[in-house]
Amino acid sequence: MITEIDFKVIGEERKKLAYAIGETLGLPVKYTKTPRFDYMIGESILDKKGVFQASNEITESPLDLIIERFYTGEPLQNAIQSEDEIIEQNVLSISVPRSMFTDDKLENLQKLIEGKQTLAVHILQYFAKFCILCTEMTDT
Repeated sequence: MITEIDFKVIGEERKKLAYAIGETLGLPVKYTKTPRFDYMIGESILDKKGVFQASNEITESPLDLIIERFYTGEPLQNAIQSEDEIIEQNVLSISVPRSMFTDDKLENLQKLIEGKQTLAVHILQYFAKFCILCTEMTDT
């Protein structure tokens, strides 16, 4: 499924496009102002360069409708990802030397991680939304 569409619009045209997409999808539109200058359409983003980044909440048929109604560029091609690539995007890996743990402590750690997995995923998703903004603010 296509997740990014470059509409190649800026300024007032980008604003009109953001609100038209929001109306089509029935989602609220919010302008983020500085430093990103994005339009948030639900969980999706129309960035300052006119690139629409579809969130996971948008299924293929609404996305096709957006392309049909608003996209006038060259034909888009679906990016086909292998299952390994998709899995790699959703993996957090932390390495610790085995020698730091006794067998009992390692088993306890595994149980603790399994028990807190859902909470950790929610925390990381929440943090990821604001991490990019914080990084950009400190870089300027």
